[in-house]
Amino acid sequence: MAEQLRLVVPLHGEQVSNMQQLVSVMLVDDEIMALNNLKNLIDWEEAGYTIVASETNPRNALESFHKYRPQIVLVDIMMPVMNGLELSREIFALNIPVRILILTSYKDFLYAKEAVEIGISNYLVKHEINEESLILELGKLKYEIQNTETNDRYLRQRLIRHLIGGLLPPENLEIGIKNKYLDFKIGSLAFLFAKIDTSYPILKEISVVAKSHSNFIWDIFNLANDTEYMDAIRLNPDEAVFVIYFKEEELKETVREIASKTCKKMQERFQQDYEHTISIVPIIVDNKNQNIRNIYSIAENSFNYSVYMGKNIIIDYESIPTAVNSSFKEVSVILNELESDFVKRDSESLKNRLNIIFTLLGKPPWNPEDVQNTCDRLVFTLVKFRNKNSIQDNPSKIEISNLFNLNSIRKWFESEFISSVENAVTIDALRYSRIVRKILVILHHEYNVDLSIEEIADRIHLSAVYIRKRFKNEIGITILGYLTKIRMEKAIELLSTGEYKVFEVAELVGYSSSQYFSKVFKKYSGLRPLDYTSGV
Repeated sequence: MAEQLRLVVPLHGEQVSNMQQLVSVMLVDDEIMALNNLKNLIDWEEAGYTIVASETNPRNALESFHKYRPQIVLVDIMMPVMNGLELSREIFALNIPVRILILTSYKDFLYAKEAVEIGISNYLVKHEINEESLILELGKLKYEIQNTETNDRYLRQRLIRHLIGGLLPPENLEIGIKNKYLDFKIGSLAFLFAKIDTSYPILKEISVVAKSHSNFIWDIFNLANDTEYMDAIRLNPDEAVFVIYFKEEELKETVREIASKTCKKMQERFQQDYEHTISIVPIIVDNKNQNIRNIYSIAENSFNYSVYMGKNIIIDYESIPTAVNSSFKEVSVILNELESDFVKRDSESLKNRLNIIFTLLGKPPWNPEDVQNTCDRLVFTLVKFRNKNSIQDNPSKIEISNLFNLNSIRKWFESEFISSVENAVTIDALRYSRIVRKILVILHHEYNVDLSIEEIADRIHLSAVYIRKRFKNEIGITILGYLTKIRMEKAIELLSTGEYKVFEVAELVGYSSSQYFSKVFKKYSGLRPLDYTSGV
Protein backbone atom coordinates (compact mmCIF):
# COMPACT_ATOMS: atom_id res chain seq x y z
CA MET A 1 0.00 0.00 0.00
CA ALA A 2 3.00 2.28 -0.38
CA GLU A 3 1.39 3.78 -3.48
CA GLN A 4 -1.59 5.04 -1.46
CA LEU A 5 -1.87 8.72 -0.65
CA ARG A 6 -2.51 9.70 2.97
CA LEU A 7 -6.29 9.42 3.11
CA VAL A 8 -7.00 8.76 6.79
CA VAL A 9 -9.81 10.99 8.03
CA PRO A 10 -9.12 12.00 11.66
CA LEU A 11 -12.22 11.27 13.71
CA HIS A 12 -13.94 13.87 15.85
CA GLY A 13 -12.47 14.02 19.36
CA GLU A 14 -9.31 12.10 18.46
CA GLN A 15 -5.80 13.42 18.18
CA VAL A 16 -4.34 13.25 14.70
CA SER A 17 -1.37 10.87 14.80
CA ASN A 18 2.13 12.26 14.46
CA MET A 19 2.59 10.53 11.12
CA GLN A 20 -0.43 12.36 9.71
CA GLN A 21 0.85 15.77 10.87
CA LEU A 22 4.49 15.34 9.90
CA VAL A 23 5.96 17.02 6.84
CA SER A 24 7.59 14.43 4.58
CA VAL A 25 11.29 14.76 3.75
CA MET A 26 13.73 13.04 1.38
CA LEU A 27 17.52 13.19 1.88
CA VAL A 28 19.93 12.81 -1.08
CA ASP A 29 23.75 12.64 -0.74
CA ASP A 30 26.22 10.37 -2.48
CA GLU A 31 28.26 10.08 0.74
CA ILE A 32 26.73 7.58 3.17
CA MET A 33 28.51 9.14 6.17
CA ALA A 34 27.15 12.61 5.31
CA LEU A 35 23.69 11.10 4.87
CA ASN A 36 23.82 9.40 8.30
CA ASN A 37 25.10 12.58 9.95
CA LEU A 38 22.16 14.48 8.54
CA LYS A 39 19.72 11.82 9.77
CA ASN A 40 21.14 12.01 13.29
CA LEU A 41 21.55 15.79 13.47
CA ILE A 42 18.01 16.38 14.80
CA ASP A 43 15.09 14.37 16.12
CA TRP A 44 13.10 14.62 12.91
CA GLU A 45 9.73 13.42 14.21
CA GLU A 46 9.90 15.52 17.35
CA ALA A 47 10.60 18.54 15.14
CA GLY A 48 7.56 17.76 12.99
CA TYR A 49 9.05 15.86 10.03
CA THR A 50 9.35 12.31 8.76
CA ILE A 51 12.08 10.98 6.46
CA VAL A 52 10.27 8.98 3.78
CA ALA A 53 13.39 8.21 1.71
CA SER A 54 17.16 8.61 1.78
CA GLU A 55 19.19 7.97 -1.38
CA THR A 56 22.85 8.03 -2.44
CA ASN A 57 22.09 7.70 -6.15
CA PRO A 58 20.38 10.65 -7.93
CA ARG A 59 18.54 8.33 -10.35
CA ASN A 60 17.14 6.32 -7.46
CA ALA A 61 16.28 9.59 -5.73
CA LEU A 62 14.17 10.62 -8.74
CA GLU A 63 12.24 7.34 -8.58
CA SER A 64 11.75 7.70 -4.83
CA PHE A 65 10.47 11.25 -5.26
CA HIS A 66 7.90 10.10 -7.79
CA LYS A 67 6.89 7.26 -5.47
CA TYR A 68 6.73 9.03 -2.09
CA ARG A 69 6.22 12.66 -3.17
CA PRO A 70 8.05 14.26 -0.23
CA GLN A 71 7.22 17.87 0.57
CA ILE A 72 10.86 18.82 1.25
CA VAL A 73 14.04 17.51 -0.41
CA LEU A 74 17.56 18.08 0.95
CA VAL A 75 20.09 17.33 -1.80
CA ASP A 76 23.87 17.54 -2.05
CA ILE A 77 24.96 19.76 -4.92
CA MET A 78 28.07 17.77 -5.95
CA MET A 79 27.24 14.19 -6.95
CA PRO A 80 28.40 11.92 -9.77
CA VAL A 81 26.15 11.09 -12.76
CA MET A 82 23.74 13.93 -11.90
CA ASN A 83 24.50 16.90 -9.63
CA GLY A 84 22.03 18.46 -7.20
CA LEU A 85 20.92 21.21 -9.56
CA GLU A 86 20.25 18.77 -12.40
CA LEU A 87 18.28 16.51 -10.08
CA SER A 88 16.30 19.52 -8.86
CA ARG A 89 15.41 20.48 -12.45
CA GLU A 90 14.15 16.93 -13.11
CA ILE A 91 12.07 17.00 -9.92
CA PHE A 92 10.55 20.40 -10.73
CA ALA A 93 9.70 19.12 -14.23
CA LEU A 94 7.28 16.61 -12.63
CA ASN A 95 5.03 19.54 -11.57
CA ILE A 96 4.62 18.14 -8.07
CA PRO A 97 4.66 20.73 -5.23
CA VAL A 98 7.99 20.51 -3.37
CA ARG A 99 10.55 22.64 -1.51
CA ILE A 100 14.25 21.87 -2.18
CA LEU A 101 17.24 22.76 -0.03
CA ILE A 102 20.69 22.43 -1.64
CA LEU A 103 23.59 21.24 0.53
CA THR A 104 27.08 22.36 -0.49
CA SER A 105 30.58 22.11 0.95
CA TYR A 106 31.45 25.71 0.07
CA LYS A 107 29.82 29.03 -0.72
CA ASP A 108 29.63 29.80 -4.40
CA PHE A 109 27.70 32.80 -5.73
CA LEU A 110 27.25 31.26 -9.21
CA TYR A 111 25.73 28.11 -7.78
CA ALA A 112 23.47 30.16 -5.51
CA LYS A 113 22.30 32.30 -8.43
CA GLU A 114 21.51 29.26 -10.56
CA ALA A 115 19.73 27.61 -7.62
CA VAL A 116 17.47 30.65 -7.20
CA GLU A 117 16.72 30.75 -10.93
CA ILE A 118 15.46 27.18 -11.06
CA GLY A 119 13.35 27.55 -7.90
CA ILE A 120 15.54 26.17 -5.09
CA SER A 121 14.29 27.46 -1.71
CA ASN A 122 17.75 27.97 -0.21
CA TYR A 123 21.20 26.45 0.06
CA LEU A 124 23.10 25.43 3.19
CA VAL A 125 26.83 25.08 3.72
CA LYS A 126 27.47 21.65 5.20
CA HIS A 127 30.11 22.60 7.78
CA GLU A 128 27.91 25.46 9.05
CA ILE A 129 24.82 23.32 9.59
CA ASN A 130 23.86 22.59 13.19
CA GLU A 131 20.68 21.48 14.92
CA GLU A 132 19.40 25.01 15.46
CA SER A 133 20.07 26.28 11.92
CA LEU A 134 18.58 23.19 10.28
CA ILE A 135 15.38 23.35 12.37
CA LEU A 136 15.11 27.08 11.61
CA GLU A 137 15.48 26.54 7.85
CA LEU A 138 13.08 23.61 7.81
CA GLY A 139 10.59 25.64 9.85
CA LYS A 140 10.52 28.36 7.17
CA LEU A 141 9.69 25.77 4.51
CA LYS A 142 7.06 24.11 6.70
CA TYR A 143 5.34 27.47 7.19
CA GLU A 144 5.34 28.10 3.42
CA ILE A 145 3.97 24.62 2.72
CA GLN A 146 1.12 24.95 5.21
CA ASN A 147 0.13 28.41 3.96
CA THR A 148 0.29 27.34 0.32
CA GLU A 149 -1.76 24.19 0.95
CA THR A 150 -4.40 26.17 2.86
CA ASN A 151 -4.70 28.68 0.02
CA ASP A 152 -4.76 25.97 -2.65
CA ARG A 153 -7.44 24.11 -0.73
CA TYR A 154 -9.59 27.24 -0.50
CA LEU A 155 -9.23 27.83 -4.26
CA ARG A 156 -10.05 24.18 -5.04
CA GLN A 157 -13.15 24.30 -2.87
CA ARG A 158 -14.28 27.56 -4.43
CA LEU A 159 -13.76 26.19 -7.93
CA ILE A 160 -15.57 22.90 -7.24
CA ARG A 161 -18.51 24.75 -5.64
CA HIS A 162 -18.86 26.84 -8.80
CA LEU A 163 -18.66 23.80 -11.06
CA ILE A 164 -21.26 21.90 -9.01
CA GLY A 165 -23.56 24.89 -9.37
CA GLY A 166 -23.14 24.72 -13.14
CA LEU A 167 -21.27 28.03 -13.15
CA LEU A 168 -18.09 29.05 -14.90
CA PRO A 169 -14.99 29.37 -12.68
CA PRO A 170 -14.67 32.81 -11.05
CA GLU A 171 -12.79 35.22 -13.29
CA ASN A 172 -10.49 36.29 -10.48
CA LEU A 173 -9.37 32.70 -9.88
CA GLU A 174 -5.75 32.44 -10.92
CA ILE A 175 -5.14 30.90 -14.35
CA GLY A 176 -2.71 28.39 -12.86
CA ILE A 177 -5.27 27.17 -10.35
CA LYS A 178 -7.93 26.91 -13.08
CA ASN A 179 -5.70 24.79 -15.27
CA LYS A 180 -4.49 22.67 -12.38
CA TYR A 181 -7.88 21.80 -10.94
CA LEU A 182 -9.98 21.80 -14.08
CA ASP A 183 -7.71 19.18 -15.63
CA PHE A 184 -7.45 17.01 -12.49
CA LYS A 185 -4.08 15.69 -13.60
CA ILE A 186 -3.51 13.79 -10.37
CA GLY A 187 -5.66 10.82 -11.42
CA SER A 188 -8.93 9.48 -10.01
CA LEU A 189 -11.20 11.49 -7.75
CA ALA A 190 -13.74 10.22 -5.23
CA PHE A 191 -16.66 12.57 -4.62
CA LEU A 192 -18.42 11.67 -1.35
CA PHE A 193 -21.75 13.51 -1.22
CA ALA A 194 -22.92 13.44 2.42
CA LYS A 195 -26.39 14.46 3.56
CA ILE A 196 -27.95 14.56 7.01
CA ASP A 197 -30.82 12.07 7.11
CA THR A 198 -34.15 13.90 7.41
CA SER A 199 -37.66 12.56 7.73
CA TYR A 200 -39.59 12.01 4.50
CA PRO A 201 -41.65 15.17 3.74
CA ILE A 202 -45.15 13.73 3.93
CA LEU A 203 -46.53 17.16 4.78
CA LYS A 204 -44.76 19.53 2.40
CA GLU A 205 -45.60 22.60 4.43
CA ILE A 206 -43.76 21.14 7.44
CA SER A 207 -39.98 21.00 7.16
CA VAL A 208 -38.58 18.34 9.50
CA VAL A 209 -34.85 18.75 9.99
CA ALA A 210 -32.23 17.55 12.41
CA LYS A 211 -31.88 19.39 15.70
CA SER A 212 -28.91 21.79 15.63
CA HIS A 213 -28.14 20.31 12.23
CA SER A 214 -26.28 23.40 11.02
CA ASN A 215 -23.25 22.42 13.10
CA PHE A 216 -23.12 18.77 12.01
CA ILE A 217 -21.74 19.20 8.52
CA TRP A 218 -19.33 21.85 9.69
CA ASP A 219 -17.81 19.38 12.15
CA ILE A 220 -17.21 16.84 9.39
CA PHE A 221 -16.07 19.68 7.16
CA ASN A 222 -13.37 20.60 9.68
CA LEU A 223 -12.34 16.99 10.14
CA ALA A 224 -11.88 16.60 6.40
CA ASN A 225 -9.84 19.79 6.23
CA ASP A 226 -7.30 18.15 8.56
CA THR A 227 -6.64 15.50 5.94
CA GLU A 228 -4.02 16.40 3.39
CA TYR A 229 -5.53 14.82 0.29
CA MET A 230 -9.18 15.47 1.04
CA ASP A 231 -11.26 18.59 0.46
CA ALA A 232 -14.69 19.41 1.87
CA ILE A 233 -17.19 21.81 0.35
CA ARG A 234 -20.39 22.76 2.15
CA LEU A 235 -23.26 22.85 -0.37
CA ASN A 236 -26.16 23.76 1.93
CA PRO A 237 -27.00 23.54 5.67
CA ASP A 238 -27.39 19.75 5.66
CA GLU A 239 -25.22 18.62 2.73
CA ALA A 240 -21.53 18.66 1.83
CA VAL A 241 -19.25 17.02 -0.70
CA PHE A 242 -15.88 15.55 0.21
CA VAL A 243 -13.30 15.10 -2.54
CA ILE A 244 -10.48 12.55 -2.22
CA TYR A 245 -7.57 12.81 -4.64
CA PHE A 246 -5.69 9.75 -5.89
CA LYS A 247 -2.53 9.22 -7.90
CA GLU A 248 -2.78 8.23 -11.54
CA GLU A 249 -1.53 4.70 -10.97
CA GLU A 250 -4.05 3.89 -8.20
CA LEU A 251 -6.21 0.87 -9.11
CA LYS A 252 -9.93 1.54 -9.38
CA GLU A 253 -10.67 -1.28 -6.91
CA THR A 254 -8.35 0.35 -4.38
CA VAL A 255 -9.97 3.73 -4.92
CA ARG A 256 -13.43 2.26 -4.28
CA GLU A 257 -12.23 0.43 -1.17
CA ILE A 258 -10.66 3.56 0.34
CA ALA A 259 -13.75 5.66 -0.47
CA SER A 260 -16.03 3.04 1.13
CA LYS A 261 -13.94 2.82 4.31
CA THR A 262 -13.85 6.61 4.58
CA CYS A 263 -17.67 6.77 4.26
CA LYS A 264 -18.15 4.18 7.01
CA LYS A 265 -15.77 5.97 9.40
CA MET A 266 -17.59 9.25 8.89
CA GLN A 267 -20.98 7.61 9.48
CA GLU A 268 -19.89 5.70 12.58
CA ARG A 269 -18.41 8.65 14.40
CA PHE A 270 -21.17 11.02 13.31
CA GLN A 271 -23.80 8.73 14.80
CA GLN A 272 -21.72 8.13 17.92
CA ASP A 273 -21.14 11.81 18.65
CA TYR A 274 -24.48 13.32 17.60
CA GLU A 275 -27.01 10.47 17.81
CA HIS A 276 -27.99 11.29 14.27
CA THR A 277 -27.13 9.80 10.91
CA ILE A 278 -25.87 10.76 7.48
CA SER A 279 -26.20 8.99 4.16
CA ILE A 280 -23.47 9.20 1.53
CA VAL A 281 -23.33 8.80 -2.25
CA PRO A 282 -19.74 8.00 -3.33
CA ILE A 283 -18.95 8.66 -7.00
CA ILE A 284 -15.57 7.67 -8.45
CA VAL A 285 -14.40 9.82 -11.36
CA ASP A 286 -11.63 8.51 -13.60
CA ASN A 287 -12.76 10.33 -16.72
CA LYS A 288 -11.12 13.75 -16.58
CA ASN A 289 -13.69 15.19 -18.99
CA GLN A 290 -16.65 14.28 -16.78
CA ASN A 291 -18.90 17.24 -15.95
CA ILE A 292 -18.94 17.96 -12.22
CA ARG A 293 -22.43 19.44 -12.41
CA ASN A 294 -23.64 16.12 -13.83
CA ILE A 295 -21.92 14.28 -10.99
CA TYR A 296 -23.78 16.41 -8.47
CA SER A 297 -27.08 15.77 -10.29
CA ILE A 298 -26.45 12.02 -10.06
CA ALA A 299 -25.88 12.32 -6.30
CA GLU A 300 -28.97 14.45 -5.72
CA ASN A 301 -31.11 12.04 -7.72
CA SER A 302 -29.65 9.10 -5.76
CA PHE A 303 -30.67 10.66 -2.45
CA ASN A 304 -34.29 10.60 -3.67
CA TYR A 305 -34.12 6.79 -3.50
CA SER A 306 -33.20 6.74 0.20
CA VAL A 307 -36.91 6.33 1.00
CA TYR A 308 -36.55 2.77 -0.35
CA MET A 309 -33.39 2.02 1.64
CA GLY A 310 -33.65 3.89 4.94
CA LYS A 311 -31.10 6.04 6.77
CA ASN A 312 -27.38 5.85 7.54
CA ILE A 313 -26.70 4.23 4.17
CA ILE A 314 -24.00 4.32 1.53
CA ILE A 315 -25.87 4.55 -1.77
CA ASP A 316 -24.41 2.79 -4.79
CA TYR A 317 -26.03 4.91 -7.50
CA GLU A 318 -25.14 2.40 -10.23
CA SER A 319 -27.14 -0.41 -8.59
CA ILE A 320 -30.38 1.51 -7.98
CA PRO A 321 -33.25 -0.22 -9.87
CA THR A 322 -34.66 2.93 -11.46
CA ALA A 323 -38.02 2.84 -13.24
CA VAL A 324 -38.43 4.42 -16.66
CA ASN A 325 -42.21 4.65 -16.39
CA SER A 326 -44.55 5.36 -13.50
CA SER A 327 -46.61 2.56 -11.95
CA PHE A 328 -48.86 5.03 -10.11
CA LYS A 329 -51.91 4.03 -12.16
CA GLU A 330 -51.88 0.58 -10.53
CA VAL A 331 -51.51 2.18 -7.09
CA SER A 332 -54.28 4.66 -7.90
CA VAL A 333 -56.83 1.86 -8.26
CA ILE A 334 -56.08 0.70 -4.71
CA LEU A 335 -56.20 4.30 -3.48
CA ASN A 336 -59.75 4.59 -4.83
CA GLU A 337 -60.73 1.46 -2.91
CA LEU A 338 -59.03 2.82 0.21
CA GLU A 339 -61.06 6.02 -0.01
CA SER A 340 -64.25 3.97 -0.06
CA ASP A 341 -63.07 2.03 3.00
CA PHE A 342 -62.35 5.32 4.73
CA VAL A 343 -65.84 6.64 4.07
CA LYS A 344 -67.22 3.35 5.38
CA ARG A 345 -64.89 3.66 8.40
CA ASP A 346 -63.65 0.14 7.84
CA SER A 347 -60.39 0.07 9.81
CA GLU A 348 -59.32 -3.45 8.88
CA SER A 349 -59.80 -2.83 5.16
CA LEU A 350 -57.86 0.43 5.49
CA LYS A 351 -54.89 -1.45 6.97
CA ASN A 352 -55.01 -4.05 4.21
CA ARG A 353 -55.20 -1.43 1.44
CA LEU A 354 -52.23 0.48 2.89
CA ASN A 355 -50.21 -2.73 3.03
CA ILE A 356 -50.99 -3.44 -0.61
CA ILE A 357 -50.19 0.14 -1.69
CA PHE A 358 -46.78 0.29 0.00
CA THR A 359 -45.91 -3.24 -1.11
CA LEU A 360 -46.52 -2.13 -4.70
CA LEU A 361 -44.43 1.01 -4.19
CA GLY A 362 -41.54 -0.99 -2.75
CA LYS A 363 -41.28 -3.42 -5.67
CA PRO A 364 -38.39 -2.61 -8.04
CA PRO A 365 -37.90 -0.87 -10.35
CA TRP A 366 -38.42 2.24 -8.21
CA ASN A 367 -39.85 5.64 -9.00
CA PRO A 368 -39.66 8.22 -6.16
CA GLU A 369 -42.37 10.30 -7.84
CA ASP A 370 -44.83 7.45 -7.27
CA VAL A 371 -44.11 7.61 -3.54
CA GLN A 372 -44.63 11.37 -3.44
CA ASN A 373 -47.84 11.20 -5.51
CA THR A 374 -49.18 8.45 -3.24
CA CYS A 375 -48.40 10.42 -0.09
CA ASP A 376 -50.02 13.53 -1.58
CA ARG A 377 -53.17 11.58 -2.38
CA LEU A 378 -53.30 9.94 1.06
CA VAL A 379 -52.83 13.29 2.81
CA PHE A 380 -55.59 14.83 0.67
CA THR A 381 -57.95 11.96 1.57
CA LEU A 382 -57.07 12.26 5.25
CA VAL A 383 -57.59 16.04 5.39
CA LYS A 384 -60.89 15.83 3.52
CA PHE A 385 -62.23 13.17 5.89
CA ARG A 386 -61.18 15.14 8.96
CA ASN A 387 -62.74 18.34 7.67
CA LYS A 388 -65.96 16.60 6.74
CA ASN A 389 -66.22 14.97 10.17
CA SER A 390 -65.12 18.08 12.11
CA ILE A 391 -62.04 16.29 13.48
CA GLN A 392 -59.46 18.60 14.99
CA ASP A 393 -55.77 17.92 14.28
CA ASN A 394 -54.47 15.67 17.01
CA PRO A 395 -50.86 14.73 17.86
CA SER A 396 -49.78 11.66 15.92
CA LYS A 397 -48.84 8.52 17.82
CA ILE A 398 -45.86 8.23 15.49
CA GLU A 399 -43.35 11.10 15.25
CA ILE A 400 -43.41 12.69 11.82
CA SER A 401 -39.67 13.32 12.24
CA ASN A 402 -38.92 9.56 12.21
CA LEU A 403 -40.11 8.59 8.73
CA PHE A 404 -37.07 7.29 6.85
CA ASN A 405 -38.46 4.43 4.73
CA LEU A 406 -41.65 3.10 3.17
CA ASN A 407 -42.51 0.94 6.17
CA SER A 408 -42.37 3.83 8.65
CA ILE A 409 -44.42 6.00 6.26
CA ARG A 410 -47.04 3.23 5.97
CA LYS A 411 -47.24 2.94 9.76
CA TRP A 412 -47.70 6.69 10.09
CA PHE A 413 -50.60 6.74 7.62
CA GLU A 414 -52.13 3.67 9.25
CA SER A 415 -52.02 5.40 12.63
CA GLU A 416 -53.52 8.59 11.24
CA PHE A 417 -56.31 6.85 9.31
CA ILE A 418 -57.32 4.58 12.18
CA SER A 419 -57.28 7.41 14.75
CA SER A 420 -59.39 9.54 12.37
CA VAL A 421 -61.98 6.75 12.09
CA GLU A 422 -62.03 6.39 15.87
CA ASN A 423 -62.45 10.14 16.32
CA ALA A 424 -65.26 10.27 13.74
CA VAL A 425 -67.10 7.45 15.54
CA THR A 426 -66.68 9.26 18.88
CA ILE A 427 -67.95 12.54 17.44
CA ASP A 428 -70.97 10.82 15.89
CA ALA A 429 -71.71 9.14 19.22
CA LEU A 430 -71.90 12.53 20.87
CA ARG A 431 -73.88 14.09 18.03
CA TYR A 432 -76.47 11.43 17.03
CA SER A 433 -78.62 8.84 18.72
CA ARG A 434 -77.76 5.15 18.60
CA ILE A 435 -80.54 4.53 16.06
CA VAL A 436 -79.32 7.21 13.64
CA ARG A 437 -75.73 6.02 13.99
CA LYS A 438 -76.81 2.54 12.93
CA ILE A 439 -78.53 3.98 9.86
CA LEU A 440 -75.42 6.06 9.00
CA VAL A 441 -73.20 2.98 9.19
CA ILE A 442 -75.48 1.10 6.78
CA LEU A 443 -75.61 4.03 4.35
CA HIS A 444 -71.83 4.59 4.34
CA HIS A 445 -71.04 0.89 3.97
CA GLU A 446 -73.68 -0.01 1.41
CA TYR A 447 -74.24 3.16 -0.62
CA ASN A 448 -73.47 1.23 -3.84
CA VAL A 449 -76.25 -1.34 -3.47
CA ASP A 450 -80.02 -1.00 -3.95
CA LEU A 451 -81.30 -0.06 -0.49
CA SER A 452 -84.91 0.62 0.52
CA ILE A 453 -86.14 2.35 3.69
CA GLU A 454 -88.13 -0.76 4.60
CA GLU A 455 -85.03 -2.98 4.36
CA ILE A 456 -83.02 -0.65 6.63
CA ALA A 457 -85.93 -0.53 9.11
CA ASP A 458 -86.16 -4.34 9.20
CA ARG A 459 -82.42 -4.64 9.91
CA ILE A 460 -82.59 -2.39 12.96
CA HIS A 461 -86.01 -3.78 14.04
CA LEU A 462 -87.96 -0.54 13.76
CA SER A 463 -90.72 0.75 11.52
CA ALA A 464 -89.96 2.61 8.31
CA VAL A 465 -92.12 5.56 9.38
CA TYR A 466 -90.23 5.92 12.69
CA ILE A 467 -86.73 5.85 11.22
CA ARG A 468 -87.70 8.35 8.49
CA LYS A 469 -88.88 10.83 11.09
CA ARG A 470 -86.01 10.20 13.54
CA PHE A 471 -83.33 10.52 10.85
CA LYS A 472 -84.81 13.73 9.37
CA ASN A 473 -85.03 15.35 12.81
CA GLU A 474 -81.37 14.63 13.70
CA ILE A 475 -79.59 14.90 10.34
CA GLY A 476 -81.73 17.56 8.69
CA ILE A 477 -82.38 15.68 5.44
CA THR A 478 -84.18 12.48 4.46
CA ILE A 479 -82.50 9.05 4.38
CA LEU A 480 -82.83 8.99 0.59
CA GLY A 481 -81.38 12.51 0.35
CA TYR A 482 -78.42 11.53 2.54
CA LEU A 483 -77.81 8.37 0.47
CA THR A 484 -77.88 10.44 -2.73
CA LYS A 485 -75.39 12.88 -1.21
CA ILE A 486 -72.97 10.02 -0.40
CA ARG A 487 -73.32 8.59 -3.91
CA MET A 488 -72.80 11.94 -5.66
CA GLU A 489 -69.73 12.83 -3.60
CA LYS A 490 -68.22 9.46 -4.45
CA ALA A 491 -69.18 9.89 -8.13
CA ILE A 492 -67.38 13.25 -8.22
CA GLU A 493 -64.24 11.62 -6.78
CA LEU A 494 -64.30 8.87 -9.41
CA LEU A 495 -65.01 11.20 -12.31
CA SER A 496 -62.21 13.56 -11.24
CA THR A 497 -59.64 10.78 -11.69
CA GLY A 498 -60.43 10.59 -15.41
CA GLU A 499 -60.07 6.80 -15.22
CA TYR A 500 -63.71 5.80 -15.52
CA LYS A 501 -66.49 6.14 -18.07
CA VAL A 502 -69.86 7.56 -16.97
CA PHE A 503 -71.66 4.19 -17.05
CA GLU A 504 -68.85 2.66 -14.93
CA VAL A 505 -69.17 5.38 -12.30
CA ALA A 506 -72.95 4.92 -12.26
CA GLU A 507 -72.56 1.20 -11.47
CA LEU A 508 -69.87 1.82 -8.86
CA VAL A 509 -72.06 4.19 -6.86
CA GLY A 510 -75.23 2.08 -7.03
CA TYR A 511 -77.17 3.09 -10.19
CA SER A 512 -78.17 0.47 -12.75
CA SER A 513 -79.15 3.15 -15.30
CA SER A 514 -76.49 5.61 -16.47
CA GLN A 515 -79.26 7.89 -17.81
CA TYR A 516 -80.95 8.14 -14.43
CA PHE A 517 -77.53 8.60 -12.77
CA SER A 518 -76.79 11.50 -15.13
CA LYS A 519 -80.13 13.12 -14.31
CA VAL A 520 -79.51 12.88 -10.53
CA PHE A 521 -75.90 14.08 -10.95
CA LYS A 522 -77.03 17.14 -12.93
CA LYS A 523 -79.56 18.04 -10.26
CA TYR A 524 -76.96 17.66 -7.48
CA SER A 525 -73.94 19.37 -9.07
CA GLY A 526 -75.43 21.55 -11.80
CA LEU A 527 -73.30 19.75 -14.42
CA ARG A 528 -73.69 16.66 -16.53
CA PRO A 529 -71.12 13.92 -15.73
CA LEU A 530 -69.50 14.40 -19.18
CA ASP A 531 -69.21 18.15 -18.56
CA TYR A 532 -67.56 17.48 -15.21
CA THR A 533 -64.93 15.13 -16.68
CA SER A 534 -64.13 17.61 -19.47
CA GLY A 535 -63.61 20.42 -16.95
CA VAL A 536 -66.49 22.60 -18.20
